Amino acid sequence: MDAELAPWVALASISGLGNEGMRQLLQAFGTPQQVFAASANALKQPVKPAVASIQRIWIPSQTG
Repeated sequence: MDAELAPWVALASISGLGNEGMRQLLQAFGTPQQVFAASANALKQPVKPAVASIQRIWIPSQTG
């Protein structure tokens, strides 16, 4: 998969996030890469606390 597309797909695939949650995260952090790089505390600010587990769902590859 394209290295730039993978974070978008991963973010869109998070169960329970929905369009509004994704919009809030992108508004707060800018890009999916920045969402996944954010701390759990930072993730709790813009969306529901359950999303704070996002870092365990997808870890960016260091290759590519």
